[in-house]
Amino acid sequence: MPEPHQSRLNLACEPSATRYAREHAKDILLRWGVPRTVTDDALLIVDELVTNAVRHAGSAAEPFDPRRGQPKVRGCALSLWIVNGELLISVYDQNNQRPVLREFSLDAENGRGLQLVAGLSGGAWGYTFLPAEPGKLIWAKLTIPGGTPPYGTSVDAGQPAPDPGAFGHDVPQPRRARGTSAEARHVGGVGLRLPVPH
Repeated sequence: MPEPHQSRLNLACEPSATRYAREHAKDILLRWGVPRTVTDDALLIVDELVTNAVRHAGSAAEPFDPRRGQPKVRGCALSLWIVNGELLISVYDQNNQRPVLREFSLDAENGRGLQLVAGLSGGAWGYTFLPAEPGKLIWAKLTIPGGTPPYGTSVDAGQPAPDPGAFGHDVPQPRRARGTSAEARHVGGVGLRLPVPH
């Protein structure tokens, strides 16, 4: 049986992370034989999720103090994997604020990223706070026409990708995110178990 399609890229949560994540995702999805239409949507989702991680988690990095040396930059991670004909995209960041899906407005200067993710994924996206780690995992999934590409490949860029058999939280599927910080949060889609980053 071939290895599952899985990849993880650890990043410093700084502005260049979006470019590196996009380049990595493009390369991996090409190697996996993911159709171009799915790849194009996935790259937009990667851009939005990593940009949000940089904007919200990266901004919380410690300020530079010359007495302590270089500032500590928070990390984030992009994970890609294919399970049962669906491409799963997740971004982990060290920010504990829940993502907010804002109402669409033509006048808004920002805040449209999650609307784009929700639209591209057909509502199959969400997030969960991690019990043993600071921060959250935000995810989206896309269906691959024709199912999983043949000849599964595992590509490592820093650390092993999450094992699809060792997923973390079950994510139920209401329309809006609700509950306490200890609960899994999500919007739309069908049942999904998310990996907990290591």
